[in-house]
Parts: sequence; C-alpha cells; structure tokens
Amino acid sequence: MKREIVERAKYLLVPWSGMLGAGIGWVFAHQLGSDFVQNNCRAANPVLMLLIGLIGIAIIAFGGLVSWRAREREDGARLFLAYVGALMAALFAVALFMQTSATFFLPRCFG
Repeated sequence: MKREIVERAKYLLVPWSGMLGAGIGWVFAHQLGSDFVQNNCRAANPVLMLLIGLIGIAIIAFGGLVSWRAREREDGARLFLAYVGALMAALFAVALFMQTSATFFLPRCFG
C-alpha cells in the first residue's frame, strides 16, 4: 500500500518537478543569501555566496532535468507541464546565476 502511494506521488509530481525545483532552489539561495547579508554583511563573503548560489542552481537543474526527461513518456497536458517545468527551471537558473554573480561586482555592505 505504501509503495503504491509513493509511485502515485512520483507519477503526479514528475512533470511539475521543474517548477518545484525552480521555486525551491531560488527561494533557498535567495533567502539564505539575504539572511547572511542582512544579519552581518561582513560574513557574506563572495565565496560563501557563490557556494549558496551553486547549491540553488543545482536544485533548479535537478528539477529541470527531471521535467525534461519526463517529456519522453508523457502526453497531452502532462507533456506541456514537463516542457514548461524544464523551461521555467532554465529561466530561474539564469536569474539565480545573475543574482549570484552580482556578489562579485557589488560591495559587501552596499547601501
């Protein structure tokens, strides 16, 4: 019974994984990075911010890859969701890359 529930959940969530991964990865990197900068901007060194950004991008890429691979076995609306999830993951990865790269150009305690 438990295995059936897990299989059903995987079936339902696979096309959505790009959207979920994009949101979770971006929120993780944005919130953790913002906490470091707001609480103690001296502690937010570029190497730490790069590491946080790369972890966020990895989460986004994993979700996008799962959605991209789901398109091979889906059809109809689920195929559309798989494509949208993969494209959304790509868009969020670019946005997070730009946000992370800003740590190398802006001063630590800006403003």
